[in-house]
Amino acid sequence: MNKLVWVFLPLLAAALLAGALALRGRLPTRARLNAISSLLLLVYLLATAGLGIFWVANQHLPVFDWHYLFGYATVLLVVLHLAFNLRALLAALRPRRQAASAPAAAAPRRRRLSGALALGGLAASTGGAYWLGLRHGRTELHIGGDPAGLGDANQAASALAVVEAFHAHSAHSRAGVLRRAASADWGGAPPPFKTHAQAPAQPLPAPWRTAPADPPGLNAQALATLLWAAAGITAERGGLRLRAAPSSGALFATELYLAVRQLPGVPSGLWHVDVPGRGLRRLAEALPPALAATLPPGVPVALLATAVFRRSGHKYGERTYRYLLGDLGHALENVRVAGQALHVGVHFARAFDESVWADALQLDEREEGVLAQLWLTDAAATPRPVAPPADWAIPCARAARRWA
Repeated sequence: MNKLVWVFLPLLAAALLAGALALRGRLPTRARLNAISSLLLLVYLLATAGLGIFWVANQHLPVFDWHYLFGYATVLLVVLHLAFNLRALLAALRPRRQAASAPAAAAPRRRRLSGALALGGLAASTGGAYWLGLRHGRTELHIGGDPAGLGDANQAASALAVVEAFHAHSAHSRAGVLRRAASADWGGAPPPFKTHAQAPAQPLPAPWRTAPADPPGLNAQALATLLWAAAGITAERGGLRLRAAPSSGALFATELYLAVRQLPGVPSGLWHVDVPGRGLRRLAEALPPALAATLPPGVPVALLATAVFRRSGHKYGERTYRYLLGDLGHALENVRVAGQALHVGVHFARAFDESVWADALQLDEREEGVLAQLWLTDAAATPRPVAPPADWAIPCARAARRWA
C-alpha cells in the first residue's frame, strides 16, 4: 500500500465516520470532536516519535542532538497532558447512559494502576522502536570466484557486477531496514584531517572571497581559491569545522592532492592539501615520469580527490559509498564554478588508472581511494587526453585483483 495512504488512513477513517454520522443526522458534539481530534493528535505524535527513535538507532544518529531533545520533551508533555485529561476524553467518547457508580475507595487505586500501565507502555514502545532500529538478523553479500584467472575484460565485467550487487544489497527497503544487519565493522572515527607533519610545508596566498575584477587565470592565489571552494573551513560550530562544500553528517571524507608540473609560487611535485594549515605538504619533490606521462601536454596542475572511507563509514556503514560520491560531487562542482569565475579551466579526466596514483600518493586503497582527477589550466586551454599505453589495465579490473 502507498505510504501516503498509511499516513492519512486514521484521518480518512475519522472523516468517513463524521460523514456517515452527518448523513444520519447524528453529528457528534463539540466535546466528542475535541476528544477524537486529541486522540488522533496523540496517535500521530507517538508514531512520529517512534519512527524518529527507530531511525536514530538505524542510522546511528546522535541520540541527544538538539532537535531530538526537544522531541523527547514534547512527548513527555503530551504524556502528562494525557494523564490529566484521559478520563475526560474517554467520558466524552462514551455513550451517554446511566452507569452504576464504583466504590469511591476503588477509584484512586484504579487511576494509579492506569497511570503506571500507561507509563510502562510508553517506555516499552520507545525501547521497542529503538531495538527494532538496531537492525536484527543477518544478510550477507556473497561474492564467489577468483578474478585473477580471467582476462582484463572479464575481470572488469566481474568487478562491475560486484559493484552492482553491493549497490542493490545496500539499497533501503521497508523490510530491509528491519532485517538487515550491518555488513562490516567500520571501527571508530578516524581524525577529521589527514596530517603530514614531517613533510615540507608550502604556504599558499589567502584565497579570494569574491572574484577579482580582472581574473589573472591560473596562479597560486587562484589555486588557493579553488582549494578553499572545495574543502576550505568556513566556520566552527559545536566542535565541527564546517566547510565550503556540504557533506553527509558533516564528516567530510574528501581529501585533496596536487600533481604540479609548473606553477609560479608552487614548486613541482606531489602535494597533499593541508586544509587546517591553509597550505600544502610536499609528498614528492618531483612528479614521477610515469605519472607525468599520463597528463595531457600543457596541463600545469592536476587535482586529485580521494575519500577516506572510514570517515563516513563509521557512521553510515554500507551506505557510505553512496554518500562519499555525493560529497565529492559537491566539492568538485564548487571547483568548477569557482574556476569559471577566475578564468581557470577545470577539466574532468574521463578515465585514469587510480591505482597508479594511489601508489604514488602512498595510499592504502582499502582505507582511502582515488575517485576523481581534474586538470587545471588557463581558461583558453583545452587539453587532449593522452592515449593509454598498450598494456593498460582497466582500473576496475585492477581494483578487483587488489580486493580479491
